[in-house]
Amino acid sequence: MTCADPPASPPGRRGRRLDVGAALLAGLLMALGQGLALPGAAGAELGRSGWLDPLGLIGLVPLLVRIGTARPGRVLWLGWLAGLSHFFVSLWWVTHPMVTFTPIPLIGAVPILGLLVAFLALFWAAPLWLARLFELRLGVGPIWGLPVLWVAFLWLRTWVMTGFPWAAVGYTQVRSLWLASSPAWAGSIWSPAW
Repeated sequence: MTCADPPASPPGRRGRRLDVGAALLAGLLMALGQGLALPGAAGAELGRSGWLDPLGLIGLVPLLVRIGTARPGRVLWLGWLAGLSHFFVSLWWVTHPMVTFTPIPLIGAVPILGLLVAFLALFWAAPLWLARLFELRLGVGPIWGLPVLWVAFLWLRTWVMTGFPWAAVGYTQVRSLWLASSPAWAGSIWSPAW
């Protein structure tokens, strides 16, 4: 372990709790960076003025610090938890159209949302897991492997099963002129995720 490597997770129950807390916090921070629509208030948005937008760029830091020396299976689990946290907070509103415009009751809409969120969380878990595997087996550092994998899985999420482009990192920066213009010079909405 070099000086630049993060400390290993503390053993035992305390370390597991810190890992889970970091994963849930990372998902929450990323969701808050997107400017959340507030339930029950038409047009109300948390962080409307953009003061929460930078969280979309730094939100993964708690998780990345905790998974720095974890086993790949643990990284997969923590990435999935972070994705669950992010997508549940970002997409809570999906139940509303289901209840309003279909005969599905709320008691049925919530499990459907849960299935959608569980599926979407895999698109967070997979690049983190693969980046850790590449680091351990091929010696490719996460600074090189993770951005490529993250953007690749973000792109893949927009195409698999009819696509799901909502809640991408690029959308967190629409109010930031210098980052909102990055698709013009980098070629895609995924550039802020890089």
